[in-house]
Amino acid sequence: MKRTLLLLLIGLLTFALVACSDDKGNETKVKKEESTQEEDKEDNSKSEDDMSQAEWTEKNHPEKMPSTDPLEVGNKNNDKNIFQDGATTITIVGRYVGDQTDEDGFNTIEYKDTKLRFALVIVEGEEGDQEVGMFGEKINNGDTLMDYDDTISITTDQKEKGYTWFQLNGPIDPGLKEKFFDSFDLQYDIPETLTFTMRKPVENEEEYLMNENERKVIAEIEFEKE
Repeated sequence: MKRTLLLLLIGLLTFALVACSDDKGNETKVKKEESTQEEDKEDNSKSEDDMSQAEWTEKNHPEKMPSTDPLEVGNKNNDKNIFQDGATTITIVGRYVGDQTDEDGFNTIEYKDTKLRFALVIVEGEEGDQEVGMFGEKINNGDTLMDYDDTISITTDQKEKGYTWFQLNGPIDPGLKEKFFDSFDLQYDIPETLTFTMRKPVENEEEYLMNENERKVIAEIEFEKE
């Protein structure tokens, strides 16, 4: 009898110790979760006085944070108007629209298996100089190299003609796509209206020897300031 009572007592003590251990473990876990939540809350409610200049600008004026992505800057529905290209910073201060301009501010021209998608804009440099520029991408889904050199031009309402001269120019290999920013080499004031002309990309060596007027025009679009 005594032995039975002793065993029963030992069992009860063991159960009590295990239960107590579980309670302490659960209590520790709850406290840890509460501490983590408090830390997250503190991080999210970081005082503006404790923010760096970049953090404050990104929170309060995201449109003033530069982007290195031409498509992000070209999209007029983003809060990104500043483009950073190496040490050069430019800001979109105006846009041009035409009959084909979509709700994001882009225009698309297709030729065979290639596609040129671009936003036509007015950009301003750090010293206040302005120029007409393009943010976009060129896509080659075909099996032939396509060269955009001397393919794109604009004619302004002041009878001036300008050509792209930077990232848009040059070849793109089959199956590839590239983002770009480019501008036009204008010498007069920023136009109110302009005509955008695109001739077919160069596809072979013979076409490299052709002058501009010998290459077929595949798009001619009228643009005006938005």
